Amino acid sequence: MGTGRQHQHRNLIISLSMLTSVLAGFQGCSVKEDRSYCPSLLIVNTEEISQSISPHIIHIWGEGGFHLYDKIIPEEYPHEWTAEVRRSVNTLTAVCGLDKTEIENRCVTIHRGQESDRLWAHHSLVDCSGEYGYDTLRLHKQYCVLTIDMLDYPEDATDWSEFPAIPEIQGSCSGYMLDEGSPLHGDFLANARYVGNGMFQIILPRQEPDDDLLMRVIQDGVSIGSVDIGVVLKMAGFDWQKEDLDDAFIIIRNSNSIDIGGSGDNTMKVAAWQFGSFGTPGW
Repeated sequence: MGTGRQHQHRNLIISLSMLTSVLAGFQGCSVKEDRSYCPSLLIVNTEEISQSISPHIIHIWGEGGFHLYDKIIPEEYPHEWTAEVRRSVNTLTAVCGLDKTEIENRCVTIHRGQESDRLWAHHSLVDCSGEYGYDTLRLHKQYCVLTIDMLDYPEDATDWSEFPAIPEIQGSCSGYMLDEGSPLHGDFLANARYVGNGMFQIILPRQEPDDDLLMRVIQDGVSIGSVDIGVVLKMAGFDWQKEDLDDAFIIIRNSNSIDIGGSGDNTMKVAAWQFGSFGTPGW
């Protein structure tokens, strides 16, 4: 009987201590004062990313030029991450997977000649007009790994120099706007990487669904043909507006055709080339 009361007493002390620490965080704000000028405590649930060991960069923007930045390792915050923010509707963005790209002027920017990083991002508007604001971090895949299989090229080639041509991709979006949660318009241009077995790969950033996405085939520094693979992907059902982008697989044959699908074992012929191995597809 006494033990139960002791447990209840200890739990009460713990609860009061937690409440005191929370209130102490709002410096200069007492319960009796007008609290409309006090900060709001933003509580962010991190359980869905708690197993990640990759650094996550968090940015929060609010009214009056308010900006908060933090860099966290999710496994160190298995349940939640908190911050004092401006009492307003705040923009919360979290990204991970940054390697070669940089954050410049509220944007993840991909420089010309670079492919995208494997970027995952969360974007939300959080109502923090009261004492507390709540959100849950749910990061979504912002990139597409495009695999290009040059079927008629030697599978035992060890580097690009053994190929007569190299795929080059050009798009109209070259990054991600943190405060908008949408693609950053800009010239994306990069060569695909040779990955072995006659295949090339390139990591594409999220694109606008109706913009051109050109694939040129470069030989000796000169384009010998191009095709709008944005149209090809759209015909195959690829959706640039999907929350988590799919990867894509394209097969190029010297037999005047291009196939596309989710994997090498499940491809669908969607276009025939009019001019040699490469050129404008005929529908």
